[in-house]
Amino acid sequence: MDNESVNKTSGGGGDAKVSAKVKKQKQKSTKSRISSFLRKSSAKKKKKNKEDQDKLVDPLSFPKTDSIDDYVLVPSPNSNRDASAVPSVIVTKEYIVSAAAPISIESHVSPSIPVDDEVLSDDHQKLHQNFPLATKEEIKRFLNGKDGQYDLAYKQLQNHFQWRKEYNIILDNNNNDDDNEEGGEKVEDWHSCASSHEMIDLLDWKFASKNARRASNSNKKNDNDNDDDDDKSTSSLPTSTTSSSSNNTCMLPQLVRVIANNNSHGDNHNSIGGKSQLQQQSSQSQSQSQSHHRILHLLPAQLDLSIASAEDYVFCIACYLEQKLNRHSMEKLIIVIDLRGGYGWSNPTPYALLPFIKQVVGCLEQNFPERLIQSIVFPMPTAAYMIWNMVKKLHILDPNTTEKIVLVPGNANRDSLPPYKKMEKLSGIPKDTIDYMETKRCSSFCRE
Repeated sequence: MDNESVNKTSGGGGDAKVSAKVKKQKQKSTKSRISSFLRKSSAKKKKKNKEDQDKLVDPLSFPKTDSIDDYVLVPSPNSNRDASAVPSVIVTKEYIVSAAAPISIESHVSPSIPVDDEVLSDDHQKLHQNFPLATKEEIKRFLNGKDGQYDLAYKQLQNHFQWRKEYNIILDNNNNDDDNEEGGEKVEDWHSCASSHEMIDLLDWKFASKNARRASNSNKKNDNDNDDDDDKSTSSLPTSTTSSSSNNTCMLPQLVRVIANNNSHGDNHNSIGGKSQLQQQSSQSQSQSQSHHRILHLLPAQLDLSIASAEDYVFCIACYLEQKLNRHSMEKLIIVIDLRGGYGWSNPTPYALLPFIKQVVGCLEQNFPERLIQSIVFPMPTAAYMIWNMVKKLHILDPNTTEKIVLVPGNANRDSLPPYKKMEKLSGIPKDTIDYMETKRCSSFCRE
């Protein structure tokens, strides 16, 4: 019994050794398989990375060819980059899949390379979906003007595009104004004959004036279409029509002007690519204050209601600003309102101007929000301060707009000089710019 027990004991020990050995072999085999799998995975990954790198061809090394399947990548016209510093890139049909921007195989138009990686808010994206013709900057301005409140910004944008539709200010899919309406002229046609920045400014006003009169005629025609047949056949109609036709050939007095200063070399305000080269140069050289904001000079004493209605003047000013302001920019303006009268002007009283000023401000706040950085009103006599207090009490202006208005005291006679020192101190507008504004004002006098 003892020997048998010993044999069993020794036999059990041998089995344990064999079992441990088998276990070690299995572990080694498992580790080997895992290691082999990792090596293969690593090799596949390296191979894939190498294949991806082989596909990434330096765009500057693309083969040059005269084939019609060549494309040229150029800097976007809306890019802030210096176009001369960004080389053009030739992209062949073979390498079209590796281009930096989507390119249509059927189109040979140079594509634009997107460079703006800004993350937009949810409200901004929703507004863009509802108003696809609005530019990114427009949506920003409308949101900022309503303190980021989506519902209010939506309503204002809705009214804005309804206003554009009503006055036939059509937009194309590239978010640029389409001035080539049926029977009309493009603004570029007007600029083609301009030889100076002052001439461009005059043509912009003339173009705006013609559009305003055309819109007025269209509204009057619609009103006449709604009249009874008996009213249309009255004998007074031909006389009225002739008088209206005569008035509509007259350009409205230029109440507002972008002050051009050929000695100024201001910042580029990202002119829209569709405009003429001379107009782009004009936009770059238009007068800017020391704070680098362009200046609009308003002369409300030229308002002549015997030529056109206040509504026509308001829409004319809006059309003028459409030509001057880039919808793809967040640019803000300094508006200088000169209350002095002029020789040969209608010179309405300040009280008579209040309804007109209210209409202008309302139109600009509705359709050009967040465009005003400061408004300089000069010269302000004692009586004018009383009017200003009335404006505040009647809430004619938005409270945010009221805070941006600076009143400059001074003599309001026709021949009075501008208050140079006070204007320079309060607004930062240099003396040479004020002199130029005064020169343009006096040039519009009609002395007998």
